Amino acid sequence: ADEDLARAIALSEGSSACAWTWMAPGYSSTMTLPATERNHRRFPALTVEHGSALSLIARGTAVLNEEFANVDIGSDFKKWSKIGARPYFFAVVEPHTRQLHSVLRCLLDGDFESSCAVGGFAPQCSHRRIVIEYLSTPKTYQGRGYASRLLQLVKDAALSFSNCNVFVSSLEESCPYWMAHDFVL
Repeated sequence: ADEDLARAIALSEGSSACAWTWMAPGYSSTMTLPATERNHRRFPALTVEHGSALSLIARGTAVLNEEFANVDIGSDFKKWSKIGARPYFFAVVEPHTRQLHSVLRCLLDGDFESSCAVGGFAPQCSHRRIVIEYLSTPKTYQGRGYASRLLQLVKDAALSFSNCNVFVSSLEESCPYWMAHDFVL
């Protein structure tokens, strides 16, 4: 039943990530990112949970509140739903305990459900945008490439659609990180 609600997409060719599905509002799913090597460092396969299921939203917001005080998903949801955007979470998760090791919260603005990006082709539609609001990895799990891989997953997903841009809402002290990941601030 979940697959009927979600639309399949394929990531751009040459991506380090594997194919996955955008989940319909209120659902989440897991996928495995394959092991990779970057800058002479080997990174193991990762389990990523993504979507907007209440359990993922609650666990993701708890992790974000450890670093950013007062992340209020309720007020944020009211603000963004006025223009039709919705929150979407990506999280590196320990498969056996469901503990989150890194969280990326973004907003999907535009039509992500009614069209499917297959083989690098996405039907023409109104402009889509992904706005990254938060990206956090607790100190215990930093230095393992989790945040970078979540960010790359989001960027690859955006590339699979026509008319889709990725933006970031950033604090001033984190600007060097975003600029190092090809964002123009």
